[in-house]
Amino acid sequence: MNSVRRYAFLRYAVLGVLFLLFSSVADAADRYWNDHAWPYTFLFGNHIDTHQELFLWSRDFGPYEKGDLTGWFYVFDSGEVLDDGTPVLKHCTKQDHYEAGCVAGWRIHAKPCIEEVNGCRAMYLYHVHDHPPWLLNPAVDKDGNLRGSRQPIPQPGSFTHLHWLTEGVTSDKEGGHDFPSSLTKVEAVFGVDITVPDECNVAMAEKLTTGAICPGYFLQITALKPFGYRKWAFHHGGESLVVKPGIDNKTHLNLLTSYQAVEVPLDGLPPAGDGGHGEDEGGAGGGSHTGGGGH
Repeated sequence: MNSVRRYAFLRYAVLGVLFLLFSSVADAADRYWNDHAWPYTFLFGNHIDTHQELFLWSRDFGPYEKGDLTGWFYVFDSGEVLDDGTPVLKHCTKQDHYEAGCVAGWRIHAKPCIEEVNGCRAMYLYHVHDHPPWLLNPAVDKDGNLRGSRQPIPQPGSFTHLHWLTEGVTSDKEGGHDFPSSLTKVEAVFGVDITVPDECNVAMAEKLTTGAICPGYFLQITALKPFGYRKWAFHHGGESLVVKPGIDNKTHLNLLTSYQAVEVPLDGLPPAGDGGHGEDEGGAGGGSHTGGGGH
């Protein structure tokens, strides 16, 4: 093994050990937001980057494959509680939250959904108050119906959230905010050119166009014990979702594998909650992370 290869091997060996160490430590103690400091420098190029820190693996290592992401989702303590005293946490999105204390609420493992990489295609459908649903590998059947497929979902694992990549964008919210992207790094890892349609180059989910097919990543998230809480609630989409440590398929679910627009009778259904989320709730953040809807 020459010196260059030996250095690369040792570097990734150290990174692997460090990540496993950080993972075990975060289960027992809080990991604080570090503003995408190395090695967690990966950026989607949209609003999710205000509350995630991820590392891009450029080669296979242990349980992680080339192109995988590993890292964290962050939350802050809103100071609110449910009727039973369960604390309510929300995603960090702005400086006030970071200064108040922004810690890892979930550990993330992500795998690509990129047509040029693995043939995976995700179609944006709509956005109403919550994480936007994505239809996987959309196609039209012989009867003209829009169909999807479960085939692209990574297995083994519990990958229940899809988030899209951009080429880097500027948001017009609150005077503008730049969201640079790590797209070129992903292209370098896989040795491909990734097409990002113009409709995908937006900072917020509500700016996406129905029918847009965007490159992205599947996320598997594992809930931790932020602030030492063994049970907590994540406020999103007008709901405060109770969370306990372990694999979490509840708080960020947004995958669809079949879809048909239908009319449903609304009589007899209970009224929804406030439907509010994000910074339209007294500037509290959380929710969809944008006021009008985040990712």
